[in-house]
Amino acid sequence: MSGIRARLRWLKPDEGGRRSLPTGPRYVAPARMQAVADRWPSEAWSVVVTFDPTASPKYEMEATVRLLAAEDAPPDVLMPGTWFELYEGRRRVAIGTVL
Repeated sequence: MSGIRARLRWLKPDEGGRRSLPTGPRYVAPARMQAVADRWPSEAWSVVVTFDPTASPKYEMEATVRLLAAEDAPPDVLMPGTWFELYEGRRRVAIGTVL
């Protein structure tokens, strides 16, 4: 699966998010996907986020996303309009929407 555009909202520290934003160019994290949310955390997919190298990090931004193991993924996990959440351990750090 090639990269897909998504809108990300990074949670601020007072929301339980990261103390600082990732600086890129890539960030990889396990994700809870809308299509299989009821199976979380036993079914999690690692998402690779690629940032626009010309943009500075922001709490709300667009980026390119893809699944690390796309060949094994259900076909509907990154469909337009679906959401996903990025995690660092048990802590949710970002919410994304596929564009």
